[in-house]
Amino acid sequence: SLDCVGLFARDTHVLRLALNHLSLPVAAPLTELPEVAFITAALPEIDTLLMQFLTHAGVQPHRAELPTLADAHRAGIAIISHENWQAFHSLLTSGAVSADVATRIRAGETVSQQTLEEAEQIRQRFTADVDALLAKTPLLALATLPELPPTLAEAADPLSVVNLTRLVRPFNLSGHPALTLPAGELHDRPIALQLVARKGAEGLLVQAAEWLTARRRR
Repeated sequence: SLDCVGLFARDTHVLRLALNHLSLPVAAPLTELPEVAFITAALPEIDTLLMQFLTHAGVQPHRAELPTLADAHRAGIAIISHENWQAFHSLLTSGAVSADVATRIRAGETVSQQTLEEAEQIRQRFTADVDALLAKTPLLALATLPELPPTLAEAADPLSVVNLTRLVRPFNLSGHPALTLPAGELHDRPIALQLVARKGAEGLLVQAAEWLTARRRR
């Protein structure tokens, strides 16, 4: 139930073309970026760099809070674990999956009905919280990853990096469209900015990415 279509592109022009082909038309390029609310959620040095990125582009975001963000991540993990077990537990006897994937599939066996019901309640509460913020501010901005991306060596154990999704999974849970774009480097590792908009506003995300990218090149 959390599956969704995601587009990857080298530049924003390709995203515009792709959305148009998907009957999600993107309006003309923005002359001015709408108001942005920044959610502090990553390591302080990452959040500082992202704020500098926005300021350099001429954006003066105001601070916002989303207290249910962590709860939404945990709810998403519960739901996907349960659904993974339902869909793929038969693979465990075949030896067709790697050890880390098998561990994640097995984790879903013990997800209780009460846990699922609580996860759905969190989904509703988090969705309402995001909708309320977006009713005041058209765009939300926050880090894509809460920490620096791992090296290949650091990611040798895939289970050790599962929680790196804790800033993106919540919007997967709520169903709000989100877009991520490069925003610089920190300690020679890439940093990315995540933008979130109201449901149905995929086009606005592409417009915002175009606007920010154009100013970054100046």
